[in-house]
Amino acid sequence: MADTVEPKNESMLRVDAMKLIQPSQYELWKYFEDRADRLGERLWSVGAWLMAVIAATLTLPFVAKFIETSTAFFPVQVSGRLPVAMIAVFGMLFCTYSYAALRDVREHIESNWRKAGYVLNGTWHVSWGGRKSHGWNVLLTVGSLGFAAFAALFLLAIVNPA
Repeated sequence: MADTVEPKNESMLRVDAMKLIQPSQYELWKYFEDRADRLGERLWSVGAWLMAVIAATLTLPFVAKFIETSTAFFPVQVSGRLPVAMIAVFGMLFCTYSYAALRDVREHIESNWRKAGYVLNGTWHVSWGGRKSHGWNVLLTVGSLGFAAFAALFLLAIVNPA
């Protein structure tokens, strides 16, 4: 039985490229990779704080008793339409701001990955696939769900049956 040679994956190709670069190039590559890693950590920590603010804002109408449960036909009753609508508008604006802020951090990460790839093998391409995109996808999903929840609160405040 003949041994088959597996084709090289992206990680193997990166290691092979690193074997060939000069020490000064390695230091430059390492600088950009480390910077991208630090920005990735910042993306996650800033994103977690922003999502915590979104969650706290979502609970505010319920804690302040602007929205209460009822036994009537419609299971929730809005007692303070204006405050609920204002909280919902604030929440939607905050979600939009959060997306812009996190997108800016993501663009800085991409920039550093591009530079590191260029130093290593002359390519200027960045892929957000696999493990790299996990944190971004989680933050984007939670933020989108938060925006949808605020939109639902706004509609509830506007159209809630009495």
